[in-house]
Amino acid sequence: IYFPIDHDMLRKVVKILQKYQYHISMHTTNGKYIFEDKDKYYDDHIRMIVNDRGDEFLKKTNAAFFRKDGFLRATTQINDVQEIFDANVEALKLDCKCEDETLARKAMEELRAIDHVILTSSYERYVEVTSDKSHKGKLLQSIVEQYGFTPDEIAVFGDSDNDIQMLELFPNSYAPSNAK
Repeated sequence: IYFPIDHDMLRKVVKILQKYQYHISMHTTNGKYIFEDKDKYYDDHIRMIVNDRGDEFLKKTNAAFFRKDGFLRATTQINDVQEIFDANVEALKLDCKCEDETLARKAMEELRAIDHVILTSSYERYVEVTSDKSHKGKLLQSIVEQYGFTPDEIAVFGDSDNDIQMLELFPNSYAPSNAK
């Protein structure tokens, strides 16, 4: 089940994110797309993790998300968002990090002005961007309908901004006391 981001919306969002120096990952129907050299992109990703969580964090994990081979798997470098449209690829979600809190706040102000965008964030310099047609709640709602369940037969759990729509759609919704 895919809920792609509208092309015009995606152009506006990417323009703003680039203006404010965001590190952008576009998750698509054909892997991940980035706007910079793959090696630089990976090195920046690791540097930002170390700055946010410390280098001890990286030593404790061997998850694919932190290894170069795993992180760059199915990643394509592009120069312009038009390239994904020309390849008939649909953007589903953008994961974006900014190293400067002031720039991040300015970007968020501009992004909030775009209609039909959902912005979720676990901290100030990070934002996930999706279409308002695409969120965990809609996906789970589709699966529930596909299998013939009703919303009251489902229990959902969430602890972050990107869970809000899901929690609102299902009556048996739960969040831990430390939820953001």
